[in-house]
Amino acid sequence: MINKDREKAAIHRSGFAAVIGKPNAGKSTLVNALAGTKVAITSPRPQTTRHRIMGVRTNPGSQIIFVDTPGVVTASNELDSFMEKIYTEESRQSDAVLFVADGSVKCGDDDRKAAALLAPAVKTGVPVFLILNKSDRTKNDANYDEYRALGKFSAEFIISAKEGEGLEKLVSSVSEVLPEGPQYFPPDMHTDQSPELFAAETVREHVLKLIDEEIPHGVFAFTEEMREGKTPGTTYIRVHIYVERESHKGIIIGKNGKMLKKIGEGARKELAERMNCKIFLDLWVKVKDKWKNRRDLLRSWGYE
Repeated sequence: MINKDREKAAIHRSGFAAVIGKPNAGKSTLVNALAGTKVAITSPRPQTTRHRIMGVRTNPGSQIIFVDTPGVVTASNELDSFMEKIYTEESRQSDAVLFVADGSVKCGDDDRKAAALLAPAVKTGVPVFLILNKSDRTKNDANYDEYRALGKFSAEFIISAKEGEGLEKLVSSVSEVLPEGPQYFPPDMHTDQSPELFAAETVREHVLKLIDEEIPHGVFAFTEEMREGKTPGTTYIRVHIYVERESHKGIIIGKNGKMLKKIGEGARKELAERMNCKIFLDLWVKVKDKWKNRRDLLRSWGYE
């Protein structure tokens, strides 16, 4: 007689789990924690995530590709429309969906808009998990029932992505609902993100950290060049920081270039640790008027 436990253990499961939710629900922090390393930038500002970012979790018998998506918002420009396409597609095409809510605050309109995206997945039988995040900041769980009422969920998890609480049980449950399949990525690979995109996003993250004004919403970073440096063992990276106004350019550069230097120092240090080499980071600040509504420009920056 075939040993059912051994047969079950021999099955390898793999698939994609879309991470959906409103801005600042903690999606990127969660994906980083699940991948075991930083794959997505984070900040307290809304719409920090603008791309589809994959975080790969490989365990014995399973591989889960968690797909971080931009926060669900009402589109007001072409950039928003591109981002809306990302989370709409992922919510419909993935093998599982993680609906992430900030359990420390009351349910709002953005949560309801995000929850509305779950209907096609539920209708086709895709498992949808309710993730009540930020339990470390939740003083009263009275908000939880409001989120539970937003849809029909396969399971519920109360977690703290920041503190790493409740994640093992979540990973185990997601693994169980994935289809049988091969490893899509090598075991030591945590993301499919290109070094060029990671460099640009790292620079933008340091802009978000250091600039207090509203201009970070109008900032985009793009790696124009990445190559071996003139000195052996170094990498040269040229990143352009795009802003919408000349006044914004002045703020990012700062008096005597001090702010841009500070942004570069922080980003260079992080990139050197990530890439395990010396980095020469060449930053330029350029004005692109109304770039968030320039479809041609956005496509050249990787949006489809």
